[in-house]
Amino acid sequence: MWDKPGFKGMTKDISGRRKPSIRNPHISHERLVGLFYEFMDYVEGRLPIPEKFRKPSPGSDAKAPPRGKMGKEAVEALDSLYYS
Repeated sequence: MWDKPGFKGMTKDISGRRKPSIRNPHISHERLVGLFYEFMDYVEGRLPIPEKFRKPSPGSDAKAPPRGKMGKEAVEALDSLYYS
């Protein structure tokens, strides 16, 4: 049983001041460092967001895939936590 805040194995230093502290088994450390330093360039528009990430998210506009019951189920779950 994990009885501490956060997720088991979660990094304790998420400051982002010196280097990325989060490890991801699917991304090499070098690529993660590159993304860490390029992040603000993506946010401020100096680097274009790759086309593969420009797909509309469910429910974001009329052309996007429908959300289905996803939103309603999330609201009902939250309501049951707070209002029961």
